[in-house]
Amino acid sequence: MRCHTLRSWCLCIALVSLLVPRAAEADPAIDWPGFFGEPAERLIERSSQGDKHLYVFGVPYSWKTPVVWNYNDSGRNPLLTYDQAIQGIESAASKWTAVCQVRIQRGPDSTSPAQDMDGDRTSPGESVIGWGDLTQGVNGSASVAGVTWSYAGINASLGEFDLTMSPFYVTTPEQLDRVAVHELGHALGLAHSNIQGAVMSGPDSRTNPGVPNTTYNALAELTDDDQHGCLCLYGPSASMAGQGYLCGLPSVVAMGAVPVRAVSNAHGVTFHNASSTAALTLRSVSTGTKELVASGGCSGGAVLGPGQSCAFDLTFSPVGIPGVRATAYVVLATANGVGNYSFPVTMSASESSVSQPAAPVAMLTPPTIDFGAVEPGGVSALSTASLANAGGGIVTINAITADAPAMSDFLRSGTCNVGTAIAAGQSCSLQFRFAPSTTGGRAGVIEIATNAGTQQLMLTGMGAGGAAGSSTVVEYYNTVLDHYFITASPIEISTLDSGALPGWVRTGYTFQTFLASQPGTSPVCRYYIPPAQGDSHFFSVIVGECQSIPRLFPTFELEGNNVMYMFVPDTQTGACPSGSIPVYRVWNQRPDTNHRYTIDVALRDRMLARGYVAEGFGPDAVGMCAPR
Repeated sequence: MRCHTLRSWCLCIALVSLLVPRAAEADPAIDWPGFFGEPAERLIERSSQGDKHLYVFGVPYSWKTPVVWNYNDSGRNPLLTYDQAIQGIESAASKWTAVCQVRIQRGPDSTSPAQDMDGDRTSPGESVIGWGDLTQGVNGSASVAGVTWSYAGINASLGEFDLTMSPFYVTTPEQLDRVAVHELGHALGLAHSNIQGAVMSGPDSRTNPGVPNTTYNALAELTDDDQHGCLCLYGPSASMAGQGYLCGLPSVVAMGAVPVRAVSNAHGVTFHNASSTAALTLRSVSTGTKELVASGGCSGGAVLGPGQSCAFDLTFSPVGIPGVRATAYVVLATANGVGNYSFPVTMSASESSVSQPAAPVAMLTPPTIDFGAVEPGGVSALSTASLANAGGGIVTINAITADAPAMSDFLRSGTCNVGTAIAAGQSCSLQFRFAPSTTGGRAGVIEIATNAGTQQLMLTGMGAGGAAGSSTVVEYYNTVLDHYFITASPIEISTLDSGALPGWVRTGYTFQTFLASQPGTSPVCRYYIPPAQGDSHFFSVIVGECQSIPRLFPTFELEGNNVMYMFVPDTQTGACPSGSIPVYRVWNQRPDTNHRYTIDVALRDRMLARGYVAEGFGPDAVGMCAPR
């Protein structure tokens, strides 16, 4: 977020390529904060000590009068009609007014332009929603939309806003709905949420300390967290008056560094039922990690009457090795309190002064073994993983299980077996050889269940001797996005394997392809799907499907017409030509569109059981065919 005199910009980025991230800026020549009001340090201090919800100026400014907007139709993309634009804005506004007691109403159409990228236009004295070029400005980059506000001084109310949408990226009613509901949330006073998967999720700023940073998405319906923010700013709408709702939760709790096996000081969390008429029942308080414990007076079953408060303590007791812990989330589930409430907690474990830990800690190294290419019928060299007790007491192995049909190609030996007891500082071995029965990629997962948790070992290998000139397609997964990505590009594979793009790791699944045209093959196109529709990638070997994308999805960005070459299945039966095998394509059916491509039938079926939909030809829905 960049801020200007009496006006502050919040811009939503449009296209962020997987390998070339681009950030939206308003005007980097203007130092932050640069606007009339409190110093930046006080804003951050208030945000960290105040309510859970994050606000555009770091403090909860709101509208004290009806929010009246005036529409300027100039510059609208003709693919979107005037009526669709008005209906989309009104629909987005109604989603907020259905929750909280704020009036958003349309005024007469206007000829005044909304603010531009640089934020240097004279205020028209009215709140304008319109269209404009958001790709210009000092070091500016392509953006879907931007919102400006005006307010006057400390503790003042918001008095005016402008919302500018890009006619290049907002071209359909669905895109307008998603953009408008997010940007109107900003106009009402909400900053980006630090909870992933909310309408208001998005990159952080110094006044909006997103711990962790969250990403834009294609959501158009308000989530629990979005509703909480609006309720705590404006109170409930008439339809929500019978619901209790919590305010006063921290935006983030920093537990600091605590020695391994020590216990932190208690961090008190107090919150209140802000409803003046309705009670609220707390079903549970959970943390998601055994190292963080919530205890004290507020627990499952507690009932908060109107205006009543509740409190509990958080303590952090790290085990295992020192280091920064992944951000944890405290979740308060309510029975009649507008869903679940969440806030993040940061923690770090430092070296312990205690010589011997009390609890057993299972540690598996390495987590992945890649055997490379081995001829079918051959056997690889022996590779070893070690399961160690990095804590105290005894680690006992309760079960060792394998997941994936290809596990028959991995031969296990070693000293780790069911019932093995591992004393402090000791270890046992898991040894494997790779003996592929046929060509192509192989992958498997070994799960070792112990009294100190379950460890996973990923095994991968390639049955060599496939089609001449073929290359390997490698699959990656991002747990934050819950997205899959495939590539055969050596540059992209090297970049992803290096960790230069955090969050992407190999799944172990691969298949073969050609990087140059071969007899009988067809080029595969690749499109980038922008954040408003998925922040993902789409592949197809069907020429007609590739050619229809610009017409059906004009915001998709073509990244290549021939990123690889594959065989086309029979469009009636789904059968693959001789010398090739089916590649199945499944879709997640979510607003954040993502596809997965696999040659593993069992994996495809597991994805379908998770709610994915098969896309392709024939009864097995074959998307394309890969060389053996």
